[in-house]
Amino acid sequence: MKPVKIIRAEAFDLMQYFYGSAHDPLIHCRIRFSSHLDEAALKRAVTLSQQAVPLLRCRFNAAARRPRWEECGFSEADIVRVSEGNDADAERLLASTIDIAREPQLKLFLIRGESADTLCAMIN
Repeated sequence: MKPVKIIRAEAFDLMQYFYGSAHDPLIHCRIRFSSHLDEAALKRAVTLSQQAVPLLRCRFNAAARRPRWEECGFSEADIVRVSEGNDADAERLLASTIDIAREPQLKLFLIRGESADTLCAMIN
């Protein structure tokens, strides 16, 4: 069994975790483009971001003796989701949340429109 890579939780991580019972401490963003986005380039950017910020591959383990971030090997396929859709789909996705104990800390939804794309992003 491969050992789990651990990143120590900071005081602010714990504060955000406890605030989660009152509200989701997430940043939500919607970006409308004037044309289609290069899906491969977006996924490559996520991979490079994960190399620079390993926390993007982690889940939060509050049940550990000392709460911590544990690397789960989330890939760009876990973070970037592509679908056909419209503004109503974007609104629905922006209202969703992140389960920090099970999901990546970043979610990107690329919504393919007829002539242009919309990117909905959420980060913990």
